[in-house]
Amino acid sequence: MKTILAPVDFSTSSTSVIDTATELATALSAEIVLLHVVTPPIVASEYGLVMENVSEIVAAAEKASTVHLTKMLQSVSDQGVKTRTHQAVGSPVETILQIAAEEACDYIVM
Repeated sequence: MKTILAPVDFSTSSTSVIDTATELATALSAEIVLLHVVTPPIVASEYGLVMENVSEIVAAAEKASTVHLTKMLQSVSDQGVKTRTHQAVGSPVETILQIAAEEACDYIVM
């Protein structure tokens, strides 16, 4: 089975990414991996407390991401396409390429 990686950032463009990935998956009998990469904020500070806040920000973003990914998963699955989600923290470009390699993705729809 072919695998399609569909990185989403929950912007309005994500709808087009999901629609295109779903069409391609349907045509190829492929599976979709919906990926969201949480990018930690860059903080330049000498104060340790700021770093704790960064962890809280990332945790909140991961929680929100899980909710959005679950809704997207349901929407695509309702169309009869095998779909799963993946969430990661890091640099979007590097993480997308890393997950594509790990998942042995045949296509990346962006």
